[in-house]
Amino acid sequence: MKKNLFTALFGLAVFMSCKQTGVEEPVISPTIITSNGSTFSALSPTNAKAGEMLTLTGTNFSTVLTENEVLFKTATSATIAGLVKTANATTITVEVPSTATSGIIILKVKGVTANLASGFTADFTFNSNTPASTNYTQVITFVGGTTTGIANGTGTAATFYQCNGLLADASGGFYVSDMQTIRKVNASGEVTTYAGKLGGGNANGTLLTSEFESPTGMAFDLQGNIIVADLGNRRIRKINVTSGAVTTVAGSTSGFAEGVGSAAKFENPNSVAVDAAGNIFVADRHRIRKITADGTVSTYAGSGTAGDVIGAVASSQFNQISYLTFDSEGNLVVCDASNGKIKKISPAGIVTTFASGLSGPSGIAFDQAKNMYVPEAGFLGFRVKKISTTGTISVLAGSGTPGGADGALLSAQFYFPNAIAISPSGTIYVAEGTYYRIRKIY
Repeated sequence: MKKNLFTALFGLAVFMSCKQTGVEEPVISPTIITSNGSTFSALSPTNAKAGEMLTLTGTNFSTVLTENEVLFKTATSATIAGLVKTANATTITVEVPSTATSGIIILKVKGVTANLASGFTADFTFNSNTPASTNYTQVITFVGGTTTGIANGTGTAATFYQCNGLLADASGGFYVSDMQTIRKVNASGEVTTYAGKLGGGNANGTLLTSEFESPTGMAFDLQGNIIVADLGNRRIRKINVTSGAVTTVAGSTSGFAEGVGSAAKFENPNSVAVDAAGNIFVADRHRIRKITADGTVSTYAGSGTAGDVIGAVASSQFNQISYLTFDSEGNLVVCDASNGKIKKISPAGIVTTFASGLSGPSGIAFDQAKNMYVPEAGFLGFRVKKISTTGTISVLAGSGTPGGADGALLSAQFYFPNAIAISPSGTIYVAEGTYYRIRKIY
């Protein structure tokens, strides 16, 4: 016992001696980088729509575009980076992404979050691009006519071969999938060729060297790039709107196969939609396929056999899906064409029928009040229908007799209207694929 006590006292004395002579173990503090000297001090404007430009002002920004990252809030907990257009040491311009929501903007320079200037909160308000409901009165021919061709020009001086799909942009114009090309129409009716060329094929490349074969449905992804259902090639393509590069996301030859990229096969890919997570959904005859970020293709809904079964996606059936889009609640909305129905698939994967009794529904566009506009391409259609949020169906435009007459809403005529889009101002555009023109409802 005494020996143990002596040993303990001796150790304590040695320890106290070391302390008194200044011999201590070094304390190593971690290096934490909280700022690289960048300061974010102003935002202009503080509210904007998707596709519009914001200017960020501050100090010590990078002059290399890719070293500046501007992050916007989204409806989920994730953030989405806007496309940085210009950058110098004190100013950055960025395009507002389509899936942005209101909230605080975060700026990162070389991977480090910039400091906010004193009193500055970086609050941003997202203005919806979804147009308000409009009191429409007239139908006119906006671009194209009854003559086929690929001529660029303004209004009816322009010609089209096949107006298969429409995609409205933030500037009031829209894209048209046309035969073997993607055309672009501005708000004034000026038509240009945006991508592809006559002759067709499946080559990737730059905008005007790339090749398509009967492209149909289009949608914007989270970065504002254009996703194209390249029907004739049985592929899903992507047009990078910044670089102009056209690439293949998935698909190869005709058939049905799950897989990654070119290992996957589609039968009849004619429409695409992109969810808030960036997944691409493809209408593929009686199925809905899903493409994840790494290019993996799987079947999301439908059995591949024509039918009309609602309920869980795994057991659901459709009959010739013609169009897909997402509504503001995150439901995947489906034109089940041969069943004459609009169906919704909830985020939980439950299929329900929203509206029925339609003749070949072939597209969907929403106004700000969440009303739905649907062209009817079936033999009992030749109209554009309006469907309220409660599912009530009414005729917006068209007499029901096929033809090309312009005029008042219910006396105007349509000829197999097969696509629809609404501009931010509320103007409705309707494609007539076999009449080679785009009509305007205003």
